[in-house]
Amino acid sequence: MLDQIQADFITADTMLLWISLVNERLHEVLKRIDLLVINDGEAKEFAGTTNLVDAGRRLQAKGPRFVIVKRGEHGSFLFGEKPEEFFACSAYPLHSVFDPTGAGDSFLGGLSGWLAANGKTKPTFEDLKTAVVHGSVTASYTCEAFSTHKLQTVSKADIDARIAELRSYTSFA
Repeated sequence: MLDQIQADFITADTMLLWISLVNERLHEVLKRIDLLVINDGEAKEFAGTTNLVDAGRRLQAKGPRFVIVKRGEHGSFLFGEKPEEFFACSAYPLHSVFDPTGAGDSFLGGLSGWLAANGKTKPTFEDLKTAVVHGSVTASYTCEAFSTHKLQTVSKADIDARIAELRSYTSFA
């Protein structure tokens, strides 16, 4: 089925079950995608290492041009095509977490939504950095309420304000 897909940029998210049950098929998929999104535990397991930077690069060597390792409340790592292309994005710091269920899916939704809304059908590393920040902020709203309840009330202005806050927390001179 993947052979029949005509797209400029293909993203895949994975789960531990796929790594355990259909590892060989998953390796085939990795050769055909542009971006792999995976959580830290899965990345370590799949890559066979406890070092997340090493895991990201090992996964990239399996085929995808870009890899994002989600690190839960610690943010994410983005690995670009060149060795020097690395981006660490902090998670938005929440004072209280109601339910983190779905945060990973919201992260990918926010990331993909930003790419789509901005016509980034062939995103660069710089585009993906911005998309990762949008994903991180979107995921933070998911953690503040049950299910999609908080996301249903979030506006673009809310996202933009939280991104500005995150930028002020993570930038330095």
